[in-house]
Amino acid sequence: MAKRYEKNPNPQKPMTNVTICRLKTHGLQFEIACYPSKVVNFREGVEGDLDEVLQIEQVFTNVQKGVVSPKTDLETAFGTPEIRDICQVILKKGTLQQSNLERELNTSRNLNSILTLLQTKCVNPRSNRPYPESTLRQALKETGYNYNSQEKKAKVMFLEVMKVFKERSILDIARAKMLLKITWDGASSSSPKRRLLEMSEELQFSKEQEFSMCVLTPPSVYRDIQGLGGEYKVSIEKMDVMEEGERKWEDEKGRIQDEADEQGKEEGGDNVVGDADAEVGETIFKMGKVEIEEREQNPHPPAKEEEEEEEEEEEEEEKPDYSNMTTKDRKKAQRKSKKAARREKEKAAELAAKVEAEKKRIAERASRLSSSQSSSQTPPPPASASAPTEIKCNTCPGSSFKSRNEHRAHFKTDWHRYNLKLKQGGSECVCEREFVEIDNDALFFS
Repeated sequence: MAKRYEKNPNPQKPMTNVTICRLKTHGLQFEIACYPSKVVNFREGVEGDLDEVLQIEQVFTNVQKGVVSPKTDLETAFGTPEIRDICQVILKKGTLQQSNLERELNTSRNLNSILTLLQTKCVNPRSNRPYPESTLRQALKETGYNYNSQEKKAKVMFLEVMKVFKERSILDIARAKMLLKITWDGASSSSPKRRLLEMSEELQFSKEQEFSMCVLTPPSVYRDIQGLGGEYKVSIEKMDVMEEGERKWEDEKGRIQDEADEQGKEEGGDNVVGDADAEVGETIFKMGKVEIEEREQNPHPPAKEEEEEEEEEEEEEEKPDYSNMTTKDRKKAQRKSKKAARREKEKAAELAAKVEAEKKRIAERASRLSSSQSSSQTPPPPASASAPTEIKCNTCPGSSFKSRNEHRAHFKTDWHRYNLKLKQGGSECVCEREFVEIDNDALFFS
């Protein structure tokens, strides 16, 4: 008969489904055992029952080893021996132990909250429009900010990120302005416009009436405006004022032109915004013109042997000194020099082709101008008075007109339009007499 082995009971309980919330204060460490998903709900105010958050109502020095904190340490650190009150303090101020998945989830949640605030409360100061999500996400990556904060809320992290944007000049962004409406009693108080201008010069006024006005203000000045006094009533018309809808090309073009003008003034000269093709054509034209002038000044170009000697001398000067290099560096420098020489040859050939094409175009244009001038100088042959010129239509057979006006008016007639329809279908055009005999109903609806 086989022996039966009895298992001894294990007094230790495995740490499954447990999250440790840890707080260090007064040089001491305190830990409590909680449910993983309940701590975040308790901090956000969703869960209020402490029994649903704590796995055991006890404060430990080390949860994994089961070491309970002595009462003297609790009274020293928290000033009370009440376990529930101490657990609430640890839950609110303590650091929550997180797994990799929970850390990624918390980072993603905070990042999305900051993105939402940036899109709804911030704009590009130049266009007064919100930035797209892709631009904001890239800018947030460049900040290097830690978005896995358990103690800070999304609004606090949003304000800190805005400071980082301004300090490092990562993104030109500003808070969207608020639209406020201020009303007052005319009998006891006057218009607060002068006092508002003393608060900030960025305020913009609109809809100014006898006892009310609208003010467009940055959010940082809102608290000061609220402190005007009890006789002034401040109400918020719109929290975030920003441009919406599609951009008009005229406005965008004007904005780009203004930015270009400002950049030109900063550089100390006139800013010329032109097409890139026009600039290339103008450069090629200047180069071809300079080359033609050089040829006119030097009708006898140097011999090919002299040019080859000069090129060889230039190549010898450009060659790097390989004596002080290692074998690896020497091979790398040789490869670079070969690539650079090949690229220079390709650029020179491309530039020569462009110069030749431009010179050919200039020559053709000059020949056209000379031919037109010669034709304009020769007098036209005298017209015979006995035989006046007649104008005919190439589509309608048997048509003739004495003037250009009659010829143009003929193009709008039904006869000409009918013949165009026949010509497109491959049929033979009809004369005016045959067109009159055609049935009117079958003219264009056949």
